[in-house]
Amino acid sequence: MFEKAFDPEKMGVSSRKLLEFIDRVERENIEIHSLILLRHGREVCRMNWKPYDISAPHMLFSLSKSFTSCAAGFAVAEGLLSYDTRVADVLGDKLPAQPSERLLRITLGDLLCMGSGLDPASDNAPEGDADWCAHVLGYEVTDEPGTHFNYNSLGTYLVSAMVTRVTGLSCRDYLKPRLFDRIGIRTPEWDASPQGISCGGWGLHLSCEDIARFGQLLLQRGMWQGERVLPEGWIETASAAHIDNSGRGAHVDWEQGYGYQFWRCREGRYRGDGMCGQYCIVCEPEDAVLAMTAGVMDMSAQMDAVHDCLLGALDAEPGTAEDRAQLAERIAALEYAYPADDGSGRDVSGLYRAGDGSEMRIACTGDAVEVALTDARGHSLGNIRYPLGGTAVQRLTLGAPGAPAEDALCGGGWHDGTLELVMRLVHGPFVHRDVITFADGRLKDEYSGAGFGRGTVEYSPA
Repeated sequence: MFEKAFDPEKMGVSSRKLLEFIDRVERENIEIHSLILLRHGREVCRMNWKPYDISAPHMLFSLSKSFTSCAAGFAVAEGLLSYDTRVADVLGDKLPAQPSERLLRITLGDLLCMGSGLDPASDNAPEGDADWCAHVLGYEVTDEPGTHFNYNSLGTYLVSAMVTRVTGLSCRDYLKPRLFDRIGIRTPEWDASPQGISCGGWGLHLSCEDIARFGQLLLQRGMWQGERVLPEGWIETASAAHIDNSGRGAHVDWEQGYGYQFWRCREGRYRGDGMCGQYCIVCEPEDAVLAMTAGVMDMSAQMDAVHDCLLGALDAEPGTAEDRAQLAERIAALEYAYPADDGSGRDVSGLYRAGDGSEMRIACTGDAVEVALTDARGHSLGNIRYPLGGTAVQRLTLGAPGAPAEDALCGGGWHDGTLELVMRLVHGPFVHRDVITFADGRLKDEYSGAGFGRGTVEYSPA
């Protein structure tokens, strides 16, 4: 994809600091899936932890927003919209019967900088086939548009809907000839609402390599192989801070100001980012780009490790030849192992119920354990088969609203009478790890993983 540097030190990057990053994420249980570090337009290093593939699509979640901003930028450059265009003038048929004056004042720019003023409760997609635009625009506008930062993914969906209304194309289809095709992103897929509109605030699936291409395009101010791809001046506008987001008690990298679907970072950098640790960080002062996919539960810890070790490797004290050799060895061995099976298992098949009414049904089949979960409302969370001492791919639906089924790699094993089960969405961040102990007919499930939180649930026989 990019010309590879002979070694990190040739590009002013410390191999020793890159080793520190691997050590740190392992020590702090920060689950990175893949990353590419570019400097001066060359690839300094790439890492991917098996079973994740650095070339395969990965759920981007809110990193999708930066691409929606691109679509809006193209529409503005083509004279179809302006940043002062009112939502009401484009999506007037989606407004409530008696829209408030504040609602009528919301502009495209307000949506892009998370300054719409819409009630935070509006940021939830309705169930079924309800119209998402009418849903979010039906909420009260609690703050004067343009004055108050409030992160709202459905506000970005409204941006996507505005682009679709004025172009007749989804954001995905609108961007394909203008952006994706021109920089070599071949298979962009974008989840859609029931109305066929790209989700905008989430739902784009791209590989880490694709994220790196996008980041390098941003770093080059929209130029690619000597030709202009992004509208001139757009990235300067989109990456500038348009609204103050400080004083919220958030991590420092979430309080440096917000642009048009980009976050400002420490030390003059900016980024797109998505839930569970999807990043595209543009480092203009250092002429570098970091692309990353992950499945983390603590994005602040991840960002600190990135800042201290990965970005901290730029212009740091050089590593030695021994460091470089060790780095290559460590990168080649990166992998998330699945449980082995020591044969200590027993038949624990049955239906178990927790105090809140949720249920777990276990079926032991000799070479596998099948688990069916039902939440406290009686909704099935799926039936997952875990081969013992091995893995198998299963199709599961675990994404945000509008997401299709995805491949999950599942495996389990017994160790000293304790059952460990692991499910990884191979094209996304979700990881579900169960450590289940059995005593007196009861079971205790200690679960953790990105997208599921962590905790312990105790079940009794139903």
